[in-house]
Formats: sequence, C-alpha cells, structure tokens
Amino acid sequence: MSSSWSSRFRASLPILILVALLAIVVANFAFATSALGGNDFLPCWVAARMWLTERVSPYHPSVSEMSQRMIYGRPAIAEAGETLALCPYPLWAMVFYVPLSIVPYPLALAFWMTLLELGLPLLVWMGTRLMRWRAPPRALAGMMVCAILFYHGLRGIVTGQFAIIEAVLIFGALLAIQRGQDVLGGALLGLALIKPHLAAFLLLFVVLWSISMRRWRLLASSVLSPVLLAGLSFLVSRDWMLMWLRSLVTFTQSMDTRPALIIAGWNLGPAGFWVGLGLIVALALCMLLEWFRALGQEDHWFQWTAALTLSITILITVRTTTANMVLMIPALILILKVWLDRKKRAGIMPALALVGSAFAGVWLLYFLTAGQLSESPLLFLPLPMLTLIGLLWARWWTTRGPGVLVHSETLSWE
Repeated sequence: MSSSWSSRFRASLPILILVALLAIVVANFAFATSALGGNDFLPCWVAARMWLTERVSPYHPSVSEMSQRMIYGRPAIAEAGETLALCPYPLWAMVFYVPLSIVPYPLALAFWMTLLELGLPLLVWMGTRLMRWRAPPRALAGMMVCAILFYHGLRGIVTGQFAIIEAVLIFGALLAIQRGQDVLGGALLGLALIKPHLAAFLLLFVVLWSISMRRWRLLASSVLSPVLLAGLSFLVSRDWMLMWLRSLVTFTQSMDTRPALIIAGWNLGPAGFWVGLGLIVALALCMLLEWFRALGQEDHWFQWTAALTLSITILITVRTTTANMVLMIPALILILKVWLDRKKRAGIMPALALVGSAFAGVWLLYFLTAGQLSESPLLFLPLPMLTLIGLLWARWWTTRGPGVLVHSETLSWE
C-alpha cells in the first residue's frame, strides 16, 4: 500500500513542483506591481530591452535616463543621493537579461525574483556538496529557508541583485573543479567576472593553484574564457568596452566605493582611516599567505582557501551591497560542518543558538539603522567578520586535521 502511494507521489511530483513555481511567480508578480523593488535589476532590464528593440548600447546615457524615469518618474537628482540607474556589468551579462527583456517589467521582475529565490537554496545545496556534508533533510531544508529569509538573501531578492546568480556561477565553478570538470570550472569563473570586484581575487588564486597542481585544462579555461567572452562581445559591439568603462567611471563617482572597513573606520575619529587601511592590508597579506600555503595541496585545502578568499574579498573590495554576502553561504556551511564534526550531537543546540543569534542580530541592526539613505556600513561587518573568525578556527581541522572535508556522518536533529 505504502509502495503504491509512494509511486503515485513520485509520478505527481513534477506537477506539484510546477504548481509551486507558478504560485511563487504569481506572488512575486503581485509584489512587483504593488511595491518598489528590483532597482538593481531594472537598469539592466532597460539596457537589454533598448539594446534588443532599438539597437541602443546598454551604456548609452539614454538608457540610464529611461531607468531613472521608471524609478522616480523624472531624472534622478544625484546631489540628493538618488541612484543614476546605470548598467555596471560587461556586455556578456546581457545573456541573463535579454530573455527577460521581451516581457513587461513587472512580469520580468517576477521571473527574476523567482530565479533568485531558487538560487539561494541551490547555493546551500552546493555548499553541502563542496564541503562533503551529508546534512539531514530537515537540517538542509532549514538552511535553505534561512538563506532566503536572512537579511542578505532577502535584500538580494527584493532589489533583484545579480549577486545571487554570481554566487551560483562561482560555486558551480568550485564544484566543477572539485569533480575534475576543469574546462567547465574555468568557463564559469570567467563568466563570473560579470562582477569582477567579487570574482577577480578567486580567479587569480585558481590560476596559481592550477599551475601548482599541473591542471593545465583548468589553467587554460580560466585564462581564456574571459578573453573569449570579451572577444565575442567585441563581435557584437566594437565600442562596448570603452562605453562600459565610461559608465563605470560615472557609476563610481555617484556612489561611495571605499571598502567597508574604511567607511566603518570613520566612526573612530581621525585615526579611523588608518585603522581601516591597516586592517585591509593585514587581510590582503593573510589572503596571499594562505594562497601560497594552498599551492600544491589537494581539494580540501583548496576549498577552505577559496572560502577564505571570498570572505576577505567582501571586506577589502569596493563597497557595493550587502547582498554580495551570499557568497559566504558555503563558508558558513563549512564552519557549521566542522563544529558538528567536532562536537557531534552536543554541538547541535549551540549551533542553532549561534545561527539564530546571527539571523536576529543582523535584522535588528538593519532596523536600528533603517532611517539612513543608504545601507549603514555597520551592516557590512558582522557576517564577514564572523565568517572570517569561523574559517580561521576551522583551518587546522579542515586542512590538516581529521576533518579534511571527508564525508561526515549524518547527525539527527530531533
């Protein structure tokens, strides 16, 4: 009897999944038509639509003006801190936006938000595979829900931030490298240069590591894929790079691009700048040192160093948005896995308490600083610092200790 019920359930599962996806799209469409959201998605959607229908460069000033009028009903007032709604991504990013540009904006935003909502659970799944953790189903489901409802994930969904897709590309690349699919891994890393300030350090580390491991396919793919993407873009538009760079200059002039540590340092008075700069230099040197320690080492060491690189990147790169911190999801999974490997069942309740405290703490910090025109720099610090401390704590166990990213036993979360 139970076997018959199970068979019927498996047969109807595709229909249930389709109905659930349609329900999510409908809910997102209701949000898109009634609330102001997707401001990070809108400029790229407008750029793709005008490029497709009017053959206007995605970086032409008229694209930015159209986006501003859709947001404010008028041109933006830069002096008042209003966004100039520029498309900051290289031309090959249009492959993600052109398919959605053929439908009206609210529907396009609904589809995009659905894609991002699926991307966050996918990141959790990738993280467990990267760290070789056989997480119990309830633990896995809980982490997936947390990823969506956590401040950084939810902000990425509401604003339509590309960061979630960026994270999927990066961790898809790391998973491919782990499984020996080096051509795919290098290609995905090249594609991830859509956000170069997030992927460039990791790409450089992968290049150095691939040389030390004599993985020549990974080296060739990592180096050639950005060149190929740029070359294909030139075939489509000869002047795209010059116009993109001009757009980037305008973009950086219209926002505070200092690293989060520098901005937060101003709270310490005149010496704050030097404190922030000192921390950036120290973190950069720490990252470089760990790169060279990882050269010639196997996957477990490589994955830990990749997680550390992404965590430090968030702190020392140009300040953009807290949505970029979804890049830390696999690192957080690594830390949680090591904790449970070491503490076994006794570590379950402390782990839940820590995750719950971090979840509530960041949301509380957001509500306390919500009156500001832009995100408070304080929101940029807790998660990266917590992740960095956790990774350093897990270093020995992961790289040389008994953990070394072996498959963990399944713990009961009852």
